[in-house]
Amino acid sequence: MELAEALRAIRDPQRPPLDHIAAANTIVHASQEEVGIDDLLECLRRGHIAADLAAYALNVRLGRRTAEQITAEDNIVDVDFWLRYLAEKG
Repeated sequence: MELAEALRAIRDPQRPPLDHIAAANTIVHASQEEVGIDDLLECLRRGHIAADLAAYALNVRLGRRTAEQITAEDNIVDVDFWLRYLAEKG
């Protein structure tokens, strides 16, 4: 899936879960210049595997954990957690 389509798909709650998963996969592999934190938060809002992919990417992108440090417990898919984390980080 191309990035432009992925960004549209992740914002459409009516799209099927497989579309959201494909979109999230594209989004988390895009550069920080191409996608923002809001795009990753939108992946969290879609739930299922899309949320897991976004939680992993947020951990790494925000420096909460490195790819080598991440455990299952770090894969937090709660949007409110990440909003609080961002607010605290400033």
